Amino acid sequence: MHTLHVITNSKNQAEVIVKELFKRKLIVKALVPENIPFFEYKEDEVMETNSTLLIAIGLSIHYSDIAVLIKHLFPKEDLVIYAFPIINTNIIIGKMGIVDKEKVFY
Repeated sequence: MHTLHVITNSKNQAEVIVKELFKRKLIVKALVPENIPFFEYKEDEVMETNSTLLIAIGLSIHYSDIAVLIKHLFPKEDLVIYAFPIINTNIIIGKMGIVDKEKVFY
């Protein structure tokens, strides 16, 4: 399993992504905090923007599919996408319909 982070430009972008990921059963939980300061170093200066951060939990095996889907949904946007492995969680994905329990190695 992994936690997926997507830094978006708006809550609307994050909601579109979340709805598609749930529809395709690629994630089981999501959180979308808004107005998060995002700092970048560009052209010898620090740039600050307010962003929305999508945080979701899903299976690591789906990360590539998720990245391709997000790029398909917003082809002109350069959204930041990355994931962290989850070592331990109380979320049981087999019961949430995201995957066939028989085909997953825990």
